Amino acid sequence: MLGMENSRMIYQFSSLLRFDDLVHVVTSARFDQYDDFNIADHVGLNCESAMRNRRLVCDSVEINCDRLTTGQQVHKTNVAVVTAQDVGRGSEGWGSAIPETDALVTNLGDTPIMVISADCLLVLLYDPVQRAIGVIHASWRTTFGGIIGKTVDTMRQNFRTEPGDLIVGMGPGAGVCCYEVDDPFVETISSRSEILPFVVRRNDTQYFDLPGAVRSELVRSGVQADRIEQMNRCTICDTNFFSYRRQGKSAGRFGLIASLR
Repeated sequence: MLGMENSRMIYQFSSLLRFDDLVHVVTSARFDQYDDFNIADHVGLNCESAMRNRRLVCDSVEINCDRLTTGQQVHKTNVAVVTAQDVGRGSEGWGSAIPETDALVTNLGDTPIMVISADCLLVLLYDPVQRAIGVIHASWRTTFGGIIGKTVDTMRQNFRTEPGDLIVGMGPGAGVCCYEVDDPFVETISSRSEILPFVVRRNDTQYFDLPGAVRSELVRSGVQADRIEQMNRCTICDTNFFSYRRQGKSAGRFGLIASLR
């Protein structure tokens, strides 16, 4: 289960709250009295308020917003290892973020890392043994491209992370209830036989089970299934979250932010 903090409409993974050295938050389309709580400064309604919104949510969970580090997400599989030289890239918006980066990992304290979405799944990896974290923007493209396994491998290579030690939170995203796909999509992913089964047919319509595919990729990468906490919220039909499928170009972005203390 994922706990909601009162009326603020921010979420945290219950399996990760017991660790004192980790702080994290999943935002939604609302925060306190604010609607359309967009945290992307380059797309969506109220994008001019994004920097204020980021600071509000960071302050609410005692995350240092000045050190917030993000990537320019482009649906590719690049993983950035955030070092001391990278801290704060993206804290001033899209223009200062790490280019072409859809996943970030770090073992630095007081260094929040963030990914954003409007339907794609957001994933948090936490290694309590080696004290390291990773965040992933798991779109269908990045998932198909192998970003899950690549991020786990990056943590292993840089922080000596054992995949079986990881504790994972899977945030909201497009669900199999609503994520309709066409024949060209199915043809594209058919080259990966392990992902193709997550196309589900109902009443002559095809749907993609993105959370199921991401979970499968995590387990294939060595994560223990019972260490994965999944937020079963479909952004397409749940109006508490932004959705490009539902709102089109006006969709803002919600986010996943994590930091080691």
